Amino acid sequence: GDGAASLAWDFQACTELPLLISTDNVSDPFPPRRWGLDELTEYCERTWGVRPKVDWARAFFGGSAREPARAFTRAASNIAFSNGLLDPWHGGGFLADLSPSMPAILLPRGAHHLDLRASDARDPPTTTAARARERELVRAWVRGATG
Repeated sequence: GDGAASLAWDFQACTELPLLISTDNVSDPFPPRRWGLDELTEYCERTWGVRPKVDWARAFFGGSAREPARAFTRAASNIAFSNGLLDPWHGGGFLADLSPSMPAILLPRGAHHLDLRASDARDPPTTTAARARERELVRAWVRGATG
């Protein structure tokens, strides 16, 4: 995007949600570019006068390096963690079930939010299956909440 919304996301990526996404032109279609913590820190200091808070989200939401899902498993339920494995951000998601009521739903040929978009005849079968699983979960959660 552009305008204020893009500036807000840029600042957030420099503070609360650092994104370390490098490209290599082998596993992706983009020119090779290293974008690690050193590069992000230099950019954030120059652009916003801040340093990335790499562990902020984990600490804020109650996780730890050893147990990143701790806060979720202690205080939450009925969350489907869907991750398109073609999405460069999937590495920040939960890729294994946290509990029976908090499953990880993987879309091997899916990109960012593919399962949340409208159906298309060209959708990979795993995406169609993911949507069916998500519908099944939500229906069960609603039934459980309404008796």
